[in-house]
Amino acid sequence: MAANEDAPVRGRAEIDIEAPPQVVWDVLTRFENWPNWNPDVKSMSFPGPLAPGTEFRWKAGPGTIVSTLDRIEPPRYISWRGRTLTISAYHEWWLEPRNGGTARANGRVVLRPARASSAPVAAEDARQVIRGRARA
Repeated sequence: MAANEDAPVRGRAEIDIEAPPQVVWDVLTRFENWPNWNPDVKSMSFPGPLAPGTEFRWKAGPGTIVSTLDRIEPPRYISWRGRTLTISAYHEWWLEPRNGGTARANGRVVLRPARASSAPVAAEDARQVIRGRARA
């Protein structure tokens, strides 16, 4: 599965991190530690393994998000899809080496209503999701 380019809301962020891609990968893929570094994540349940098809649950904002790992290419790319009652999302992260040790993290989130009757999602929601991950 890939991100739906026709989704009504898409967001993208890019940040340089003063650490090698492997270090950023290790932080990003230790899902159970997300609440320790991302203030938007209130709780996380990740039974493992770090493999396509693994499902995990996390609470961000008012809702619990059920996500499934989609594609994993350590330490360069990871993606997962997730859903709440009203939103379906696809998250992608690319990590690129820069300047002998800095990682450039490129994150993209695509949001769309989970059902046709769902309220539209604001573009700012997607930007906040990406900023929250990039801040970490």
